[in-house]
Amino acid sequence: MDTTASSAYGFSLHEFGFSAFNDERLNKRAVEIGATLLQHPQESIPQANGSWKKTKATYRFFANGKVQSKHMLDAHREQIRLRLGKEDIVLVAQDTSTLNLSGRKIAGVGSISGGTSTGLFVHSGLAMTITGIPLGIATQKIYARDEKTQTAAYKKKAARLPIEEKESVRWNETIEQVPDIFPDKHIVVIGDRESDIYEVFAEASKQGVDVLIRTKQNRILEGGTKTGKPVRLFDKATAGEIVTSYETEVPVDHHITRKATLTIRVSRIDLPDTKGKGESIPLVILNVAEESPPENTEPIHWMLTTSLSVTTAAEAQEKVQWYIYRWRIERFHYTLKTGAFNIEKLQFETYDRFCKAITLYSILATRILYTQYYEKAHPEKNATEIFSEEEIRALCIGEQRYPYTMSIHEAVRATAKMGGHLGRKRDGSPGIKALWIGFQKLHYIVIGMSMERKAQKRDE
Repeated sequence: MDTTASSAYGFSLHEFGFSAFNDERLNKRAVEIGATLLQHPQESIPQANGSWKKTKATYRFFANGKVQSKHMLDAHREQIRLRLGKEDIVLVAQDTSTLNLSGRKIAGVGSISGGTSTGLFVHSGLAMTITGIPLGIATQKIYARDEKTQTAAYKKKAARLPIEEKESVRWNETIEQVPDIFPDKHIVVIGDRESDIYEVFAEASKQGVDVLIRTKQNRILEGGTKTGKPVRLFDKATAGEIVTSYETEVPVDHHITRKATLTIRVSRIDLPDTKGKGESIPLVILNVAEESPPENTEPIHWMLTTSLSVTTAAEAQEKVQWYIYRWRIERFHYTLKTGAFNIEKLQFETYDRFCKAITLYSILATRILYTQYYEKAHPEKNATEIFSEEEIRALCIGEQRYPYTMSIHEAVRATAKMGGHLGRKRDGSPGIKALWIGFQKLHYIVIGMSMERKAQKRDE
């Protein structure tokens, strides 16, 4: 079996083979399970395993008390650090996704909305390079909502509670963890509007971590002016100095983009603690606006609050681009839930076992993201950086190419064609599903070629 990092087995070996289970048999089992599930996207655990014996072994693995999500994440983080290499800066985009498990008998789940729906929340931090290549899951918290937070009494006093007693503490927990994960790196944590909380900026300052967050709250920055009106954040942001206007690709959703001309205004503020307990925090506001959007298109308008220095047009554009990369964690959630895997359909009876499975699947999901975005950043590099030699050979035979060499761009496109991507110029980049299906078919072709070679040797 191919054990390079490019193959499914090789990827699983690198990510799980060094997990601290204190049992070599469990490490071996983790590698086998990871490779099997990676080779069979969209399939249930029994379907992927193909036999009751292997299925039972998989469920026993997740039931084993020695197996913990932390062990798998720690081994995966070491691979993230290796992929990051000598890069000085690491971006960590954090976001929360909801798993709807309504109608299932799973001990430990909670409400996920105001109705009767039940499930879990998955809050992850996706590590990326400054060019937006996803490297893996740096942090992850899987939790059920505490039902007391849904009561009228709790909601009445919630605003006065410290962040440690709120569900929103998850934003701070990512910031607390990343310095230990990347001790020698400049870390920038990126978040959407839900993380626009004073305590998040305060925690980042405490930990020596920079943040880049989409602004939600129109805070009062200063007291009454000569006109008697307080100075608010939105007013200061829209009146900021224009530093640049340029054309770039912007996300429409987590996988579609369009061109837009953006104007960036920069302001500097001191963010006050409205509770009066903390010090004001010096920050920069980037007001990013699309001045002339296409007809029938909602214009881009982002206000971004950051602790990063922004003094030039190039620095402003860089920070906006980093925020655009935040959409890639939504791409990760899509891959995890519907694009490749269907984790909401997993059959587990307990919260603990479900959490372990989610962590394993999360790590597997990063392989396709890495492949997809590495190809965008380095299309002309040799395909051996992503694919095994056997996979490249199979792709070249399918494309009727000789010698058996391909660039990453060519190999990704050839794989996606197997998954249904037509590959015409107007079709754009292949999507998650096309790549997953293509990888699955490629895996079977490689197995078939290997069996054929073995048969030929026997016949010689």
